[in-house]
Amino acid sequence: MFRFGSTYVPLLDFTTSFPYDAYGDLISHADHVVHCRFPQLTYPPPHQKRLSTPTTTAKLYNGIAPLDPNHAGSIDFLGQINICNSLRAAEAQAIWSTAYPCGHLALSTLAEMQQRVAYTNGFSRRRYPSHGQKGGCISID
Repeated sequence: MFRFGSTYVPLLDFTTSFPYDAYGDLISHADHVVHCRFPQLTYPPPHQKRLSTPTTTAKLYNGIAPLDPNHAGSIDFLGQINICNSLRAAEAQAIWSTAYPCGHLALSTLAEMQQRVAYTNGFSRRRYPSHGQKGGCISID
């Protein structure tokens, strides 16, 4: 756990906390759910790819926190969501990231959080092809 004044923060071990083969199954299931709910997103129109190299999507719960229960609350990534009203998002993320490490949030189970992250990333990739490649992208339609 990070303490103020400390200069050492343990590195997150993403390989043990979130196996990629299991995540592939979650992505496949999330894609199926997105296709069923939004059939018009199955075959999106041609778009400009903004990334020159392939990258993995951010696997952040609520677009903020890594899914590693051993490091819950030790690090948050604010501002990782592409959203049109960034001031409102910054305010909500600040409140959430302050309550998260203190244990003031009723969190879902790890499996439910992983499913939610997979669905959010799958929907963003389909709905916003250029911006959603990196993860959470939310706009108001």
